[in-house]
Amino acid sequence: MESPFSDMDWLDTASHILDLAIQKGLYTEFSHLKSDLDRIRFLHNHRTNLLTNTFERYLSSTSSSLTKNPTTAINFRKKGNDYFVNKNLSRAAWCYRASIALSTINSQDMALSYGNLSAVLFELNHYHESIRAIQLANDFYPNELKFK
Repeated sequence: MESPFSDMDWLDTASHILDLAIQKGLYTEFSHLKSDLDRIRFLHNHRTNLLTNTFERYLSSTSSSLTKNPTTAINFRKKGNDYFVNKNLSRAAWCYRASIALSTINSQDMALSYGNLSAVLFELNHYHESIRAIQLANDFYPNELKFK
């Protein structure tokens, strides 16, 4: 399976963030900053404003609509598993979230993705979020795998 990040290279993402910054009036403020440290602080302080739609934009670009697609959901979960094994936790979490978004609601596939996401969140020390993911997975998670 092709990497889910193939069309989201850094240039595409940077271009999208620049467009958002211009729309939100942040570009002018950023352009007047004098040091790299000030620019980094600015980006850190405005990261939510600039990155909120990146995930949704990627999903909408890979499909004509955000319809449920169990086959694609499974592929994202498998790719997330590969990233998890290689300790690339942020990409694993991204893939599991994509899988959840594309899974049929209240399905075993969705439950498995929530279960995998809980493992990533646990590894990242996000314990409350990990427990919430387990709770969301619980009702539809296969009984033979609940020991995990």
